[in-house]
Amino acid sequence: MYVTKPLSLYKRDPGALSEAPPAGPSSGYLVIFDEDAQTYSCFGLAKDNSITDLPFPQNKNLTVNYSSDDEEDLFVPVLNQPLSSNRYYVIRRKGRHRGHFGPTNHEHHAVELSIPVLEEIMFIFTEHGRVRELQLCSALHQASTSSKEEDMDTCLCCSFVQDVKPRPLDPSDAYQQVEIMKSSYGFQAKSIAVDGIPSGLLRRKGWTVHARTPTDYHLHEALGSDDSLRAKLPDFNNFPLFNERSESVVVGKWYCPFMFVKERMRVKEQMKKSVFYELTLEQRWEKIFSKEGEGGGENHGVFVDVVVQTEGAKVEGREAAWDDGGDDERVVWFKSVGGVASDNSETLSIGLSLEIVNGMKWEQERVGWIGGNERKLRVERVEEFGGGNRWRKFGCYVLVESFLLKRMDRRPVLSDSLKLRSNSSYIQIQSGSDI
Repeated sequence: MYVTKPLSLYKRDPGALSEAPPAGPSSGYLVIFDEDAQTYSCFGLAKDNSITDLPFPQNKNLTVNYSSDDEEDLFVPVLNQPLSSNRYYVIRRKGRHRGHFGPTNHEHHAVELSIPVLEEIMFIFTEHGRVRELQLCSALHQASTSSKEEDMDTCLCCSFVQDVKPRPLDPSDAYQQVEIMKSSYGFQAKSIAVDGIPSGLLRRKGWTVHARTPTDYHLHEALGSDDSLRAKLPDFNNFPLFNERSESVVVGKWYCPFMFVKERMRVKEQMKKSVFYELTLEQRWEKIFSKEGEGGGENHGVFVDVVVQTEGAKVEGREAAWDDGGDDERVVWFKSVGGVASDNSETLSIGLSLEIVNGMKWEQERVGWIGGNERKLRVERVEEFGGGNRWRKFGCYVLVESFLLKRMDRRPVLSDSLKLRSNSSYIQIQSGSDI
């Protein structure tokens, strides 16, 4: 879960780069290239699109250039690290990549490939009269992974690196983290793994970076949890008693890079839909019990005894359940339950990495939520009404906090709601009386 900081802040105060990540597990900063950070050339007539210093911004499409080669990469700061560490996960977006492929059996037939890594490409060549196929899985959209020194190979008495295939991100994998270093002639990358060798152009010395504004997504200010607003709780007195719920109030906002969200589509398609996901924390009051007053006699009290579901999730607006039986232990899946005739009961699902799930749990637990397998809450209380007036309507409301995950097109894909129960102030009573 990432919050945002403007790049101009770090230009004014480089010491701010050493600020620790936000409180909580699996947190980090995304850097927004803002207007105050923009530099100009040609006597101030043209915007300069070159990136000459760290940190790298995440709201720009960055192109890495080295000699005649280039590749578009997404640099995402490593979780739980200050920006001064200059550590990044690197996701290949598009570009040209040069690699060497050669058969073994002591005969070095070197094949140099210069290919646009835009689709899955299959090369076929003959070796000793046989047809041999090389299936090159698209390197796009997966985390760049460093090779090991043992992956070095030789050709015509020269050694070279055989890049390992990019693979889904494991945030704790040192081979999927690089440290970017600045020099007088550009940048170079070093693998965090002791024996790691960065892939592609990243291992070159002196590559440069240029930026352009993306058309498919924009990042805005996201400051994490607003603790003062969250503690204030939504206004309880300004919505009618017959309403089932109050208006929602946003009390927190984060961004989640697409690598931490799993949708049932190809990753390439997912990136077209949403490179980042917006995660908001919202509060509202929700009715759990209501009662009409009796017409005659005394009705000075109400006994509330109701069992409510404390947790609930929706995938694209449909009720969903947690599915812990996935193949990847690092992902928690939410799958729709039931269905409607119009969609032939198609199952909808979305997966969140444990980094996001643990961050959400931490936010919930620090306001008193007690997790566990029991997802029901029993509310028992007696409300007494003194005086000569009789109540006509009665409602009992509980505070609900919801995490809402949206794509960049603002379309909600997941909501996860909790009815808080640890504090009596999280349960409120409304009543209407005869005058």
